[in-house]
Amino acid sequence: MTFLPIVERELRQQARRPRTYALRFGAVLLAVCIGLGLLSPSFRGVIPPTETGRALFTALGLLGFGYALLAGVFVTADCLSEEKRDGTLGLLFLTDLRGHDIVLGKLVARSLNVVYGLIATFPVLALALLIGGVTGGELGRAAIVLTNTLFLSLALGMCVSAHSYDGRVAMGVALLLVMALVALPWLGVSFGPTLP
Repeated sequence: MTFLPIVERELRQQARRPRTYALRFGAVLLAVCIGLGLLSPSFRGVIPPTETGRALFTALGLLGFGYALLAGVFVTADCLSEEKRDGTLGLLFLTDLRGHDIVLGKLVARSLNVVYGLIATFPVLALALLIGGVTGGELGRAAIVLTNTLFLSLALGMCVSAHSYDGRVAMGVALLLVMALVALPWLGVSFGPTLP
């Protein structure tokens, strides 16, 4: 028996789709356009390159963070609930597949393009390192945070999808949970006790 058969099948199917390449190209094109827009004052000598590098890093980092947060809401929040509505989830369990085979297969199938899109923007984010104003450690930590945020968002979407039946409700609950994950620490810092 093949190790994780649904994952292998979904990877093979995604590799053949032109949309996989188009989404990666679109993510890089957006990052390059933003990068060139932020670099243009530096080309004219208006802003020093180190400030431009820091601004580029901040803008692309925030854009990537928003992308990673919302990916789970729109990509995985309805994957298992869709199987429940169609009545095919029970049929999958009648095969010799285990629960983790099905969940990992659905996760890989739905999130592959999103992961590719995020990884494709990392070289454009690394331009800030070449320009100046950003260290290699900051770049590495940003890449780890963006990747971890993406997987948290995807896992949260899968969890909501496993407990939901309606697709719209699942997306709404996933969006609410993601926004709570962002807002609660910010509120705790803003309104919490201050240290002397």
